[in-house]
Amino acid sequence: MNIKDRQDCESNIRRIEELLACGIFNQENAGHILQVSAFIDLMICLRDLMHKTEKYAQKIDFSDDILVNDYVTDVSDAIRAIRETCNMRISVIPNSNSGVIRSPVSRSFS
Repeated sequence: MNIKDRQDCESNIRRIEELLACGIFNQENAGHILQVSAFIDLMICLRDLMHKTEKYAQKIDFSDDILVNDYVTDVSDAIRAIRETCNMRISVIPNSNSGVIRSPVSRSFS
């Protein structure tokens, strides 16, 4: 693994730990204005880790508790699908004047 990917993995793991530890996903914070942003951040980190796991080792492919269909066959596919949905959410933002604004922030992993 190259140094940049290793640092990305370490950063993603730290970020996931911080997000889970901060309490944003606790019941008392249900509906918190930053909960969606935290969830999207979590999905970005998880998808990057899944991508690097498949690149350097082996795809994580368990399907326990996953609703399998033509698009999603395992946990990696589920995380990818959720991440892509989050990407669509942040790249097309409703605008009262012209319909939509395209966000410049859009990373995607195969």
